[in-house]
Amino acid sequence: MDEPAVLHAALPVLHAYISAAVSVGADPAIDASVLSPFANDTVVEAVRKTQRGLVDRGERMQGEVTVATAEVQDQDPSAGTFTLLVCEQLDKLRIVNERGEDVTPDSRDTTATMQISFVGWPDDIRVDRSVVWSGASVC
Repeated sequence: MDEPAVLHAALPVLHAYISAAVSVGADPAIDASVLSPFANDTVVEAVRKTQRGLVDRGERMQGEVTVATAEVQDQDPSAGTFTLLVCEQLDKLRIVNERGEDVTPDSRDTTATMQISFVGWPDDIRVDRSVVWSGASVC
C-alpha cells in the first residue's frame, strides 16, 4: 500500500464520514447510524454521544469541517489497516444555541490534528477510530 493509493482510497470515506458526523451534530432528528457505511459501531456511538451532549445543552453544530491535509502515519497491509494524521479546518464550524446565537468558545482552535484509523483495506474502508492527536500538529 503506497501512500498515494491509501490517500486516494481513504479520502472519499473520510470526507463522507466528516460530513455525516457534522450533519448528525446539526440536526437531532438525524440518527447517527447514517455513519454506518463509513464507520464502525464504536465510532457511530461516539458521534451519537456527542449529539446527545449537544441536545442536552440546547446546542447544535452549524457549518462544515474541511480537510486541509492528510498524511499516512502507519499501515499494516496484511491486516488491511492504516492510520492517517488529518488536519481538520474548524473555522467554518460554529456551535449555536436554540436561539441561533453563536456560542462557539472564542478559545477554540481553528484547526485540529486528528488521528483517524481505518480498517477494511482495500474493499470496505471504514473509520475504526478518530481521536485528537496529541503529537506534533500536521496543520
